[in-house]
Amino acid sequence: MVKKITLGLALILILSLGIPTLVTHAQCQIPAGWQAYVIQRGDTLSRIGRNYGVSYVTLMQANCLTSTVIYPGWIIYVPASAPPPQPQPGPGPVGRTVTIYATYQEFQGGFMVWSSDSSSISAFLANSAQLRSFAASTYGYWPDPRITEPIPYPYYQPILGFGKVWNSGVGIRAALGWAVTPERGFMMTVNYATNNRVSSFSLPTGGYLVNNFNGTWQYSGYVPPVVTVVPPPPVYPTPTPYILPNPPSIGFTFQPFDGGFMAWRGDSSDIYAYIYATQELFVFQGAVYGRLGINYSLVPPAGRFRPDNGFGRVWSNYGNIRAALGWATESERGYLSVVNQFSDGMTYSFTLPDGRGTVTRINDRIWSILPA
Repeated sequence: MVKKITLGLALILILSLGIPTLVTHAQCQIPAGWQAYVIQRGDTLSRIGRNYGVSYVTLMQANCLTSTVIYPGWIIYVPASAPPPQPQPGPGPVGRTVTIYATYQEFQGGFMVWSSDSSSISAFLANSAQLRSFAASTYGYWPDPRITEPIPYPYYQPILGFGKVWNSGVGIRAALGWAVTPERGFMMTVNYATNNRVSSFSLPTGGYLVNNFNGTWQYSGYVPPVVTVVPPPPVYPTPTPYILPNPPSIGFTFQPFDGGFMAWRGDSSDIYAYIYATQELFVFQGAVYGRLGINYSLVPPAGRFRPDNGFGRVWSNYGNIRAALGWATESERGYLSVVNQFSDGMTYSFTLPDGRGTVTRINDRIWSILPA
């Protein structure tokens, strides 16, 4: 049996208080056994979900909500109260243990996990045994991945926050490879050492990831599965893109940095950020970076420059790009770049000023600089 919320039973808030009214869909079906809950000041759907052992998405679906914005005084339905299971300490030194809602996705070279208590995303890179964490205030501004290459069967491309970190975190995509499972939620047990550092946390696949407290982590009680690649479905031939003749010269601006360069192309307003160490080329659209500000409090050392204009907006707001590039070594300047394109519209190569070479596509992320 399910409950049905009718408009007559929906909460009508006092309009004189200036609080929006919660209007619930007339045919919204509430799971059996769920009970009414009054939104309190400071509540969020994520926090309420943690207290009742469900995700914020489940709460939105059960209450027919179209937004995560809620207001004090609203009534929603939540699972019946039940004592939460007592978390069991895992391996490693333990000072305290908590259980939080998390999401998880396994990759060819490790995994990613999102924690609801902080909204941070951590990526475990199995080859280096490193766990790299990204705050929501950082990855939230990163662009969604724009992948034009086919996804190898039977793998997955990560989306949402995982997709942003996978796409824009320096070295993350190269280390993790493709996802081997969809993203899924679970209740994660987190163990803290007496110094309040995380000593281990549970995985939905069984076992824990354990902090060695030397900059590396290791699996405990869990062996990552060997992914068996099944034969892919038939692939029908498609026309092979070819490089168009008579490449045009397009107005670019260019600025070199200690660890790479930035370039702006006038035909699309895209900004390229190229990292020498990893040969990665990051692309930022004008519609994204145009809304960002410049951090003028960052003062360059003698002989270096803080980037300005669009370069400054990208450099100020994308910490991974700023860390990889370092400071600019010259002011930005304009030039004409010869741009080779494929017949499908994708860029194949573009030239740099002063005979610095030609930046040529290897794949969607990796580009090589060929001598002029």
